[in-house]
Amino acid sequence: MKRLLFYVAVAYTLVMSSVSAQTQSPLTFEGATDYGRIYDIAFHPTIENKLYALTQGSHLIESDDKGGTWNIIYSFPENGVQLQMLKILSDNVVTFSVQSSASISENGLYFFNTDSKEITRHYAPPITSGSDKAWVSSYSVHKDDPDFALIHQGYLIGTTSYAKVYYTSNGGATWEMVYYNEDYDGVFPINVAITPDNPQKIYIARGNGPNTSNGGLYVSENAGSTWEEKIPGNAYGPITFNPQNPDIILLGTDIGYFQEHEEHLYRSTDGGETWTTIPIAWEDVTLDNIVHIAFDPVNPETSIVLEENEIVVTHDGWDTWESYTHPVDNPNGYYYGLHASYNPFQTDELFINANYHPLLSQDGGATFIQFYNPFYPVTSSLLQEGTENHLYYGVQRGLIHKNMETGAEAPYGLQPLDYVFSSDAPTYFADKITTGRVYKYESNFTGSSLNISDDFGATYSFLYSNFNDRILNLTTDPNNPNTIWVSFLNEGGKIIDFSDINNPIVTSVVLPASDILTDVYVEAGNSDIVYITVGARVYRSLDGGTTWEEKSNGLNIDPSTDIIFDIEKSPFASEEFTVTASNGIHKTTDSADNWEQTYQAEQVRKMKYSPLNEAHAVASIYSHEYGDAQLLYTTDAGASWQDVPFEAIAHAGSQSIAYKFDEESVDAYLATFDLGLVKYTIDLTELGTPNYEKNGHAFFIYPNPTSSTISIQERGGTMVSVAVYNSLGQQIVKPSSLKQINLVQFESGVYFVKIKDTGGNYFVKRIVKK
Repeated sequence: MKRLLFYVAVAYTLVMSSVSAQTQSPLTFEGATDYGRIYDIAFHPTIENKLYALTQGSHLIESDDKGGTWNIIYSFPENGVQLQMLKILSDNVVTFSVQSSASISENGLYFFNTDSKEITRHYAPPITSGSDKAWVSSYSVHKDDPDFALIHQGYLIGTTSYAKVYYTSNGGATWEMVYYNEDYDGVFPINVAITPDNPQKIYIARGNGPNTSNGGLYVSENAGSTWEEKIPGNAYGPITFNPQNPDIILLGTDIGYFQEHEEHLYRSTDGGETWTTIPIAWEDVTLDNIVHIAFDPVNPETSIVLEENEIVVTHDGWDTWESYTHPVDNPNGYYYGLHASYNPFQTDELFINANYHPLLSQDGGATFIQFYNPFYPVTSSLLQEGTENHLYYGVQRGLIHKNMETGAEAPYGLQPLDYVFSSDAPTYFADKITTGRVYKYESNFTGSSLNISDDFGATYSFLYSNFNDRILNLTTDPNNPNTIWVSFLNEGGKIIDFSDINNPIVTSVVLPASDILTDVYVEAGNSDIVYITVGARVYRSLDGGTTWEEKSNGLNIDPSTDIIFDIEKSPFASEEFTVTASNGIHKTTDSADNWEQTYQAEQVRKMKYSPLNEAHAVASIYSHEYGDAQLLYTTDAGASWQDVPFEAIAHAGSQSIAYKFDEESVDAYLATFDLGLVKYTIDLTELGTPNYEKNGHAFFIYPNPTSSTISIQERGGTMVSVAVYNSLGQQIVKPSSLKQINLVQFESGVYFVKIKDTGGNYFVKRIVKK
């Protein structure tokens, strides 16, 4: 099963790769803000400049300065999950749906208290027997009494889709099914709503069906016991109530696939009894649907309608309106607005979430600027160390190069968000020998090619091509920097000598076993000595790969179920190697004559020795189908390993992690599914009071462990503020300039002290409270 996960992980990687910031865990955001994609940005109704938003994945974020900085206030404890449909229920409660959890029962509607930072309710309607998947398609919660809720649930049985609508009046203790598409000629709901002043009066906006019956607005006065159809003949989507007068309702049409369907905005002033069409002249383009409607909560005479490529705004309750038309499928501006939120403290200021980027308007929707933020998918994180340090990270199928000495960044090969590709995103490798050299393996319908760049990814030269394959690893010969060993999933291994870049020489690696070549180590100073990992075995060659000797004695790795991913050699001990595998970490101290397992875990993909301290090393578990990304570290030369709590990295999903060591810490750069490029610093110092004469850190915290207070001493750095977090990533001591902090009231355990210096840099230290 674990060996199968290797193949699953390859596919999983491909699926997941389809402003300043702060966080409530010891993370810092290192990526450029130009590519940020957050959703459902919403102004707090009573606190000025406070915002809430969702990332593209599993995180709820909060800003107290109108998006200048952000905190992660909730992380769903599972990689690959999406939070969607954020709504503000009250001054201190927000709601959202959870989609795509591996446990179908975990999907549903969640209530989050923004004061206590806790989930207070989870509404999960019944799951139909035989369902393979189930999700929340839309929902409505009564603001005055959240015990009343209406949830539109979609589900799959095999490849067939179904939909039901459930109603609860007792906080989810029981549910009544009030609509099932199969009972109504197969017509699917699009949206649901509860009347703000009467929880018994509910609405279902219906869409398309497989037969002649389609659309219609269904209204019930008795919590779904009976239904009356209003304005039949159209498919409907958004239903929005005037926040000061719920008798005034706006209703927009959805995408209609039947002949009689027409695009309209409808208005009711008598609680949905009668409806009139607002005669807007809509442009005929592609989808022609109204996506979202929002009222200004302070002045509800002002409202905005977001259509596919049009925005329509009124300031007088739809006596008059202004229409603004935008290019279709525009990735750099407005297209298909998904959500809008008015600032209750600033007239005509509002956020709009377009399909591609969030937008800010300060003139009521007439014009926009892109709202920059650091949250977006990053597919790779690579590091080159030497006289200069360089960081690379993958965004929108391209690569961003960051000079870590100057901070300068340059994007190369990034593709527009509206481009559709039939091939997987390119795979990048940073050369460990030659600064500025990176490799790119990319595919298209004609095949795949491996290319090389010597200018940090700006331009590439061709090296090698194959078809219908995937690259697994790339190793540079440290003695011949123009020779690389490349492993492919199907084709095996290739040695490519590109001393003549116009005529690369390619030699196939003759493997000692019929299995997957996953990694290669070439001895510095002698290219004849080569170690390779093939399947669950280690082999050594003393003649550059002509012949091989198996060196797997003691490896507790079953070749029928497990596989090795990585092999690394200690820079301090000439006979020490470590391999990572689908069942953990294994180490040898006698040039692979004998191995012992030092850590048990699933899917440990990479490891790295510290070049500065022989006792330190790190390893990575990447997100996979059955587990989450995690950081591992050792402070005793690999005799034992510890894991960083999932909560400390905000349950970030990642398929690529780069590490940069300091004498007593290591910075982990995670390419995350939705948080951009984030940095987490692992403290590798031994517990106890530090030796100030020998320690070169800018700040020291003592005593450690502590039973009461800690003190902070500046040793070259100047502290601006300090905060303390628990292992769940929750801030337990707010930022202050105090250099002595009392922890008596907190329980025993591990905590993190986060110090900000005058340069805006952050230093994180792990402490133990006894």
